[in-house]
Amino acid sequence: MSLKGRLDTYKKELSVASEIPFLKFQNQQFEKIQLYVNSDIKTGSVILHIDTTYALNRKFNPIDFVSNIKNDTLRFEVSSEKIIDSLENLDVKGAFVPDPRGYKLKLAENEIVFLGTEWSLNKDNDVVFGEKYLNIENLTITDGVRTIELNDINDHQGISLDLENFDVNLLNAFSKYEKLILKGQTRISARVFNVFEKDKELSAYISIPEFTINNDHYGSIFIDVTKQKSQPLRTNINIGDFIAVIGTYSMDDKMLDLRAKLRHAPMKIIGYLLKDGIRNTHGNIDADITLSGPLSTLKLDGSGVVKEGQTTIIYTGVTYFFDNQSIKISNNEINLDGVIITDANGSKGTVRGALTHNLFRDFGVNATISGTNVIGINTTRADNPDYYGFGIGDITAEFKGHFDNVDMRISAVTGPGTKLFIPISNAQSSVDKSFIKFVKRDSTSQSVIQQEKAISGIDIEISMVMTPDAEMSLIFDEVKGDIIKGRGRGNLKMDIKRGGDFEIFGDYEIESGQYLFTAPLIPVAKPFIVERGSRIFWTGDPINATLDITAKYRTRTAVEPFISEYLTGIDNEQLTLARQNTEVDVELYLGGSLYRPEIKFGLEFPNLTGDIANLTDSKLRVLQGNDQELNGQVLGLIVFNSFIQSNRVSDVFGASGFQSASISTLSEFLSSQLSMYITSIINSVVGEGSIISGVDFDVNVRNNTFGLNNNGFVPDEIAVKNTFVFKNDRLSLDIGGNYVFQFQGIPVNQVLPDFALEFRLTEDRKLKIRMYGKYDIDVSTVGLREKYGLGVAYRTEFGSMTEFEDLLIKAVNTTIK
Repeated sequence: MSLKGRLDTYKKELSVASEIPFLKFQNQQFEKIQLYVNSDIKTGSVILHIDTTYALNRKFNPIDFVSNIKNDTLRFEVSSEKIIDSLENLDVKGAFVPDPRGYKLKLAENEIVFLGTEWSLNKDNDVVFGEKYLNIENLTITDGVRTIELNDINDHQGISLDLENFDVNLLNAFSKYEKLILKGQTRISARVFNVFEKDKELSAYISIPEFTINNDHYGSIFIDVTKQKSQPLRTNINIGDFIAVIGTYSMDDKMLDLRAKLRHAPMKIIGYLLKDGIRNTHGNIDADITLSGPLSTLKLDGSGVVKEGQTTIIYTGVTYFFDNQSIKISNNEINLDGVIITDANGSKGTVRGALTHNLFRDFGVNATISGTNVIGINTTRADNPDYYGFGIGDITAEFKGHFDNVDMRISAVTGPGTKLFIPISNAQSSVDKSFIKFVKRDSTSQSVIQQEKAISGIDIEISMVMTPDAEMSLIFDEVKGDIIKGRGRGNLKMDIKRGGDFEIFGDYEIESGQYLFTAPLIPVAKPFIVERGSRIFWTGDPINATLDITAKYRTRTAVEPFISEYLTGIDNEQLTLARQNTEVDVELYLGGSLYRPEIKFGLEFPNLTGDIANLTDSKLRVLQGNDQELNGQVLGLIVFNSFIQSNRVSDVFGASGFQSASISTLSEFLSSQLSMYITSIINSVVGEGSIISGVDFDVNVRNNTFGLNNNGFVPDEIAVKNTFVFKNDRLSLDIGGNYVFQFQGIPVNQVLPDFALEFRLTEDRKLKIRMYGKYDIDVSTVGLREKYGLGVAYRTEFGSMTEFEDLLIKAVNTTIK
């Protein structure tokens, strides 16, 4: 601080000027204080300026105080502009003058703008005070609706204060809990019967007929306080019909004794305090609580029961239920140890830990929830565009920190029924002579990708052990159905920071899956089956994951156009085989990253034998050095369900080629869209609660080389395939077949059914049995060929054959559950 002054003892004059940069007194803090004092034998003055004041949990703007003394009169003025939010202007002037009974205070007409309105002071106000005497007349201030009035009582010995029509929302500006918005018209009345006695008698009450928190009604509040001579202060508090408090406070030894009863107290209030983390909180609490002891060492003790409770964790979207659960209350926690929660399926979890507090201030949480086969996530893309879905399994969730900054740590092992989705921003692609080219996305798309969703007030870390029970989907284009989905194994860690950063770490190995391949300008979508062993690696950036995926699309077509240049001079029997429809696998190799994927293709002929197989192998060796023609053949299979003669690849994919093949392309487009549409409808019908958990419907149309009824417009072979997955995800049934019109002139249409039944014998899905049957046309006899098979497979990781034998024996012994 700095201090300057002048003293003249001869003239009896004194002047002092001081600057104090910072002053702290208990919990009050003052900054940039300027003080000037001046006096002589007849007059004196004081000027005080405080630039900033911190008190009552608020910041106050500059305050000025000016006073001067002349003869026997003291005049003063207190002024400030917008001292706090609710008190916009303050300019109060007054004077103290001697009175035969002591002193008289007279307040002049003042400028007070408070709570958005201008207040007026009764100009006839008059206050006289002296030894054991107090007289107050007309000391009233009002804005026309609200009123503050001071009066003397008890034969000029006491004082009364009455406040009418004030809203309790005034307290919101001073409350630490910004998430609690209080409202309610209030009447306050207080009486001190003799202000001159040391042991004072007093009474006061606060009445709020209609009290709301965040616009929810909680009835009335009535607080009554009384004190008799030589007695402690007594209080009686009623909040609605669910909280009653009685207590005493001894002013002599500063001892407090409060006892509270909660009966059907709404849990919704806790939801207000944790509104960044939970929603839809319901239920009620019965509890008995005591708060007693010296003010310096108060002891809080209580116990209660939570009934019909439920709450939804916002980020995971899961609602948990709890009923008849006991809690204990102490100075620093609401203990939740042993509380049982249930999810929507009735699966149970256990809570360990507590809600923390400091005598019901500074609320926080330090608790862990764990359970088996519990729902851990149930969100949609609208809830969280980074990732969403339905997750169930063995879960441990830890919550720690102050209510404003909760850290959430979740560890989970996925179980049956889990479906997780990770959207990837759309990549632009185009078709040209090189078949498919992935074009770098523009800056606008890039900015959208980098725009992360901010998770206000909460920091989340999720560690997941992915099992084949869970299905994970990477969504490239949801509208077109361009999605990679599969089941597999892996360890994933997701970090979602308060600032909005979202990262994924880990690897995922696919055991089974599907990729619906789409591309612009190609009006069909084809399902590729993702092969076991395909992998995805994340090192932070969700869309920059590394891909190592192999997928196959199986179709039926004749190989004659593919090897036409090799068929010159071949015998009729081999030519007939080349014209017969056979299974063809289109292989897709997906590498690079999710942001910039790299695609390559290949072809396989699983059922060809003999000379025709040798000819297709020769053609494939030629295509290894000619990506353009290989991609053209692949595109022909995807779009037209047919190979294309080598000398016509460029013609077909020119404008005229597309036009000439428009009927075939239209048929493929309609069949692919019909498959997607019917699959969507069926899955919406067989949803939750059905024995069937999912259905895939696939229909294809194609032209058969031998079909005599083929007129170029009407396809002569229709293939239908249905896959039913049952609720436990361990049993699946593929059933379908081909319908062939008048094969080789036979007037009767042919039906070629096929089926496959697969059952995973163990819960870990490692041991399974598969039975299948296929029908096809024998070209030589024009009859049906039948093929059946039965197999058992067991897959696991092991370090030695002995370990493998032990694992297999254990699996067999624990089958079938």
